[in-house]
Amino acid sequence: MVGIVVPNFNGEKVIRDFLNSCTNSSYGNKVVYVVDNGSTDSSREILGQFPDVRVIRLTTNLGSTSMNLGILAALRDGASYVFMADNDIIFDRNCIKELVDVMERRPDIGIVAPLTFELRRHDTVESIVGIVDPSSVSVRMVGRGNRVSAVIPKLVIGDCVGASLVRRSVIEKIGLFDELYFSYGADVDFCLRAKSRGFKIACFLGARIWHGGATTTSQISGHRPFFMVRNSFILAMKFRWVKADVGSFLLRMVTKAVLVGFGEIYRQKSIESLLAPFFASFGYLDGISLLLKGKDGRSFDLMKLVSRVNLGTHFPSGSATLHESTIGTVTAGRFLGPKPSP
Repeated sequence: MVGIVVPNFNGEKVIRDFLNSCTNSSYGNKVVYVVDNGSTDSSREILGQFPDVRVIRLTTNLGSTSMNLGILAALRDGASYVFMADNDIIFDRNCIKELVDVMERRPDIGIVAPLTFELRRHDTVESIVGIVDPSSVSVRMVGRGNRVSAVIPKLVIGDCVGASLVRRSVIEKIGLFDELYFSYGADVDFCLRAKSRGFKIACFLGARIWHGGATTTSQISGHRPFFMVRNSFILAMKFRWVKADVGSFLLRMVTKAVLVGFGEIYRQKSIESLLAPFFASFGYLDGISLLLKGKDGRSFDLMKLVSRVNLGTHFPSGSATLHESTIGTVTAGRFLGPKPSP
């Protein structure tokens, strides 16, 4: 069974199309789990129109925790695979079937994503795989902006992916999403932990989805720039990317905060987005607080206003080791990650 898990927060504009695409999927052995993060719009009424969907209702937005709650529900119901979704994606009819077929043929692959297209421009690629750059604590999305018309049944290996199908054994070995991120970076962290335990991260170009892009987070003022910058500090600390030259690292993070802040203005082109550089700066300052606390900020409780749920997430530790990520036979990037546990 495949459990399709999707968090939802005020997603009335997108959740119906998402659920319709799940219903129209050619893969029959599936259950959809919607974790509603205290929505105040009509999305709750829309969910009621899909009686086969299992809804987990929360009273507030728990961020990464909501994904974990859905994953746990799917595993308790016996799911062999979990598709970790966004509420603004649309599945191709055969997407889930194609991904499960890949998993059945390739037991070395732990996480496989479909080829992701932009929803507004159906033939334009949003992402294939991500390649992590530790020096800038950033992810380069391979294939972004390319146009693809033909279906290409090919696997591409990378460091991380977004919406994707995850093998049950991956979750059993590495645990759930790290709730400290709340948003942005938790999926990258999850993929890197899986890779450090020997699982391959892939995209199958023969399976397709279309993605609207930041639908939920665009409703929350300052959410995206704050967490993109702040969570870069968490990634860098967890995966030992902060070297002895802390000053150089902080300078690179200043550059990132500036790029994220003003990039958000360009992306949204709204009056509200003019505050994005300030929120990026707040994320930078919060990241410094995490850095000073050490141990990936585990002792720093930013989420005092959120009812945290302890789901026993596993955080691997150990000395740094070198990994390579490849696309075909070409080395596309590399990252430093925790040493795999024996």
